[in-house]
Amino acid sequence: KYIGDKNLGEMELELDDHLFFRANRQYIINVNFIKAFRSHEKVKLLVEMTVPELRHEIIISQENAPQFRQWIYEA
Repeated sequence: KYIGDKNLGEMELELDDHLFFRANRQYIINVNFIKAFRSHEKVKLLVEMTVPELRHEIIISQENAPQFRQWIYEA
């Protein structure tokens, strides 16, 4: 966790979209730290990260799942 003076929307605009993806309202994830992803509740995706301190589930919504799949396969 880091403290910053910008919200995630502002940070998202400054980050390289080949390396970072806005997973949801709480998380921007880095492709280099994705361990795996799988279907969740049939239409969503659950992303597993390699960061051991992260104890939260990162869920990609049904609306963002196609963009996530495209992004991850292009990375």
